[in-house]
Amino acid sequence: MKQLMAAILFALCAFAGKAQQISAAEYFIDNDPGAGSGVPITVTVGSIANFTATIPTASLANGFHTVAIRTKDSSGHWGLYESRGFYLSTSTNDAAAINAAELFIDTDPGVGNGTAITPITSGNTVSFTTPIATAALTPGFHTLGIRTQDINGQWGLYESRGFYISTSTNDASAINAAEYFIDTDPGPGNGVTITPISSGNTVSFTTPIPSTSLATGFHFLAIRTRDINGQWGLYESRGFYISTSTGNAPDITAAEFFVDTDPGVGNGTTITPITSGNTVSFTTPIATTSLAPGFHFLAIRTKDNSGQWGLYESRGFYISTATTNMPDMTAAEYFIDSDPGVGNATPIGITTGQTFSQNLPLLVPLSTTPGSHFIAIRFKDADGHWGLYAFDTITVSGSIPVTGLSLMAQKREQKIVVQWFTLSEYNSSHFDLERSSDGTRFEKITQVAAAGSSNSRRDYGYTDATPLKGNNHYRIRQVDRDGQTAYSTVQLVRMDKQQPFAVFPTITSDVVSITGIDGPVQLRLYNAAKQLVQHNTFSNGTTRLSLQKLPAGSYWLLFERDGAILQHEMLIKQ
Repeated sequence: MKQLMAAILFALCAFAGKAQQISAAEYFIDNDPGAGSGVPITVTVGSIANFTATIPTASLANGFHTVAIRTKDSSGHWGLYESRGFYLSTSTNDAAAINAAELFIDTDPGVGNGTAITPITSGNTVSFTTPIATAALTPGFHTLGIRTQDINGQWGLYESRGFYISTSTNDASAINAAEYFIDTDPGPGNGVTITPISSGNTVSFTTPIPSTSLATGFHFLAIRTRDINGQWGLYESRGFYISTSTGNAPDITAAEFFVDTDPGVGNGTTITPITSGNTVSFTTPIATTSLAPGFHFLAIRTKDNSGQWGLYESRGFYISTATTNMPDMTAAEYFIDSDPGVGNATPIGITTGQTFSQNLPLLVPLSTTPGSHFIAIRFKDADGHWGLYAFDTITVSGSIPVTGLSLMAQKREQKIVVQWFTLSEYNSSHFDLERSSDGTRFEKITQVAAAGSSNSRRDYGYTDATPLKGNNHYRIRQVDRDGQTAYSTVQLVRMDKQQPFAVFPTITSDVVSITGIDGPVQLRLYNAAKQLVQHNTFSNGTTRLSLQKLPAGSYWLLFERDGAILQHEMLIKQ
């Protein structure tokens, strides 16, 4: 039986010296009837048009055909068409199973002459992961092509994707903003802002997207991000469907899984027990003893109460012959909102081992504003490797007896001067200055009386005349008259290494002093909207940064050298 209909999904862009809007689209099969004479396609007017069209194929002969699409702009000009090939067959049999694959870069060496991809599991659908060497490629754009061979020895057409080789060894700028839009691109910076978002090279977020105003049918959701330099990236989009149906989807009543090769719907390994419902959660053991070492794919699909099976979803995993355990976890650290870099966050004392289960007090700095924040934690193993961080959200609320607690520690000859100040105090008793060699186990080295009650800035200080050799971690333990306590951030001074840049005060209405500059350094100051407001170059010694002409609020101060971020500090302008 010949296939009757073919559904295609396209995303088209208008490019011109002067911005134009796409206002119409059309398609034709095989023969071009001329611009404007094709079959019309309904599109939403815009510089980018996303649409789904159904194309009848019942009248077409068996064999290869070409479908082509072109668009018209708001000035009435039709563009060039873009075409795709497809094949019509009367066969009702499944296509022959795939049993081989190969890849090539840039230049096609001919069918069967590419780089073999192994291992590959034979089947109608194959999934694989393969390393691709790029060391010999020149910087710039390249194309990766992949094609497969069936069990009859027939090679298919290749599919290609572009990629870019860069000589840069610097990390990409951190992401600090994101936005989304539906169907029509309003332009970079004009989409719906996604908040909250934690600045970093990798960001994760969840945001509600209203859909009540959308018409029934297919739509496209697009998301793009902006870095700390104010540059917006390209957006990535996904299609979704709005339905007028008010009935719930049928309950799920069964599930099955398979590894690597699909045995066919209903022929997988049954997952039991499973509780019937719209959403099901289950845990099932999966035998892996018979699997060869290397990459494999686990797939799961479900069946509803009308007997209909859904599509399967798969995940890759790896079988290793190694019999040694993973290295023990030996250290941990956490940070709030902004990642200071691997190894630079607040240390956490943990029990060494392969698993970690421990309740720990993670101190929230007094300078943290009320509201929602991200808290992240990561671990280091015995080989010195840090893992990726995991994060969750926290809510900071309640009255704060001491506000604006800011701490700074500086090396001066063979001593360390520790200074801190508050912006206001209510019912405060005293401050305990604590010191640690590892950032985990702190001991009190002095006590300083607090002002008690004050609505103005109060300055405090202490000189540590006998600092530890190596690392000196300092923090302030603020104690109220009712016994309540809170902690400042931790400051590190290395007595045997070069001192990083010292910035003080971090809360001011006037100027900020910066010491420790030991060569050409780029200084960039960003406001809360992550807009660059100052840019300076320093050489050596000490400098002063004026905030007098800036509006009150929070700012980020970044130190850069040769494109790398050396240090960043948060400033508050009163």
